[in-house]
Amino acid sequence: MISEVVRSNPISEQIRAGLANIPQEYLQSVMPIFDWFLQSPALKNLFNSYFKIVAKTQITQPLNNLSLIKSLFEKQYFNKIIGEFIVELDEKNDTLIDNFGTLAGKIFETQFEKTEFQPLFKLVKEIIQNNLDNFYKEEIDPKGLFSPEASTVNVSQDFSEGPANTQLFNDASDTEESQNSSSTTTSSEITSLQVGANYTKDNALLTKFISVLSKLTSGDFSLSNFNLLLESEIANEEFIVELIKQVASVYNKIEDSEKDNLWKVITKIFQSKFFKEKINSLAIGDVGSFSLFSNLSEEKKQQIEPLLKDLLLQFLPDSANKVLIFRVFSYINKNLMAFKDVKTFSSLLSNFLKDEPSSQTNQSQQQSEVQNNIEFLKSYLWYVVHFLVKNDKFSDLVIDVIASYLKLNLDDNKDYSSFKIEKPRETLKKFLSEFIGLGLENPLISGILDQIVDSIKKSDTSQQAKSFFETLFNKLDLSKVLNLDLVIKIEPKIGDSTQQTSQTETQKLIDETNLSIKTPKGQKISTQLFAEFFDVLFLTSPKWDSANKDNNSPILNELNNIKYTGISLKEVFGSGGGKGGSGGSGGNGGSGGKDSQLDAISKLFHKIWYSESTKTKISIDNFNTTPKGRFLYRLVLILLFYTYESRISKLAVKTWAFYGGALSSYTASEIIRTSLQNGEQSNKTKNTDADYKNFIDKVIGNPVKSPGIFWNTYYKSYDVKLNDMLTMIYYNSESNRFSKDTGQPKLRDQVLQQIHDGTYPDKYDNPTITR
Repeated sequence: MISEVVRSNPISEQIRAGLANIPQEYLQSVMPIFDWFLQSPALKNLFNSYFKIVAKTQITQPLNNLSLIKSLFEKQYFNKIIGEFIVELDEKNDTLIDNFGTLAGKIFETQFEKTEFQPLFKLVKEIIQNNLDNFYKEEIDPKGLFSPEASTVNVSQDFSEGPANTQLFNDASDTEESQNSSSTTTSSEITSLQVGANYTKDNALLTKFISVLSKLTSGDFSLSNFNLLLESEIANEEFIVELIKQVASVYNKIEDSEKDNLWKVITKIFQSKFFKEKINSLAIGDVGSFSLFSNLSEEKKQQIEPLLKDLLLQFLPDSANKVLIFRVFSYINKNLMAFKDVKTFSSLLSNFLKDEPSSQTNQSQQQSEVQNNIEFLKSYLWYVVHFLVKNDKFSDLVIDVIASYLKLNLDDNKDYSSFKIEKPRETLKKFLSEFIGLGLENPLISGILDQIVDSIKKSDTSQQAKSFFETLFNKLDLSKVLNLDLVIKIEPKIGDSTQQTSQTETQKLIDETNLSIKTPKGQKISTQLFAEFFDVLFLTSPKWDSANKDNNSPILNELNNIKYTGISLKEVFGSGGGKGGSGGSGGNGGSGGKDSQLDAISKLFHKIWYSESTKTKISIDNFNTTPKGRFLYRLVLILLFYTYESRISKLAVKTWAFYGGALSSYTASEIIRTSLQNGEQSNKTKNTDADYKNFIDKVIGNPVKSPGIFWNTYYKSYDVKLNDMLTMIYYNSESNRFSKDTGQPKLRDQVLQQIHDGTYPDKYDNPTITR
């Protein structure tokens, strides 16, 4: 009987009147849902529960209109009733799913398929059931809900009398109460937290749903109010994190096919106009103030935030995020109580990386999933970086950051044709793409990602998302990448030809079944591109100016300020070609042992000098016309200069330690020369190529002015030639006799300028004589 009354036209009209302020486009989708509710078999249980509460309320005075329902609703006495009603709904009912899908589609301004929305509705039901199990097992005692001052009412009021009240469950005298009561909690509402709940009652989906519905029906409704209401209630970090935990709590109850459809729904939300507007309005902080972008112009700083938001919208639907999200759900599901106090994204990620043992999995499962979370996140971060650098605008931003850091001039009309540099910006972008494409086999990228993961593990877990990501950005330091370690560490990843990671191959790296992301294996950067990259870094930077060091390349400034560490005679005489001495400066500390860094440089030197694919060699006659040749020249000059400045320059016997003297084969320069010449043997087993040995000798130059029977006569600073590296370096603190031609006052300045140029001047033997 009651069911028939509720379904009658007067009640239906009253409900419609209560929803009259809802915009027409939403009302068309909302009313069929209410109509279906009134037809649902679950309505019987809803009324049974309602009457039980009314019986316990001990009402002594008549009440206005729908004040009883309104008060029960706003005081959240209806939570259990509404929750149980929702759980009993049939998620496979086509009418219900169609109507909810249509409504959600209008809210998000997208279109959902029936098969996609069904598992979402099932998930909501599972979460609400979990809410009920944890917080609403006991009936709440509503005794004393109404004070003696409760307003009187004519409970037999004729609905035909006067205009219908257009504020559902609300009357004018209770406006103030409606604004405050939704957040009010009485002592009778408080129930003990059930074992297994890792989220709070306030952030339970059911609690939030009733809170939103209560506020929605307690005053005038408009689309703008609705958006503000959603933002205040559910668009905050704490609720989102707690919702993630709720989804994770029931994740094991969702079938794999349902997870696929859930991801389709999530993807459509990510791609919706509604979500795009929310991302665009998102405040992510003053990105331009991050130290990483500090050297950019104000105009370029203003472009960063819109670009990052656009990239976020492009990246979120990527299947890598499906793997990340579902892996987090799966891990939390197996370690529920480890996330009990987690309220921020930083805390969520930090706990995800703790790899705490699961109480629900055996040891082998723990090893395959839990213990790989750090490795997974590192692979995911690599995937993110790889995704970003494939975007032309983002790669331009990265190149702008590198250019601002290294003082590069990439975009004016300067003629680089004499150096055979075409499109320097494109060269840097291509190198960046292939550099990242090496995957985690690139030790520099791997090291940076290790630092980021470690920062997440050790982060302040109370940090909000904004400050958390600001901290990560500010910890990125380009000096850790753009230095000479780059040459040494990725030598094994440089080859004569390349195999770039294609988009198809990248997609194959994502394993949705095992929730993992792999990274490329066996990728290499071509020797040509590697040489071109360094050529651009030097040639597009300002010429060396000792009087204006702030405008110089940071690389040259570093070389100008090499710290002296000193060297013992034992180290000098203990590593000459692997002979003699009881010490040794080798990386292994043994007599005559190889220095690992020098060995890597020597291997790289030969790889670049000789091309296996084209069977071509670089000669002293053409080295300065190609990026490869200029790279080799710089490499030798930097190696000798760095060795002298850091280990020898302040020794009393620096002549014998660096070059010349009775034991010349044991000097640092000869050790370097021998190591470079042995670089060929490291790459292939055959006798040393005479052309290779000759090239190295010619590049280093000849410091001997005239050979003698017992001793040689060496060049001094006053007669040095600019193709003689050893003499220039040894006398680098003295005046440069070519200063009027080159503009560099000291030989030290001349060395740094020739590192910049990758060659010596055409007029290298005698300076111009002015009269």
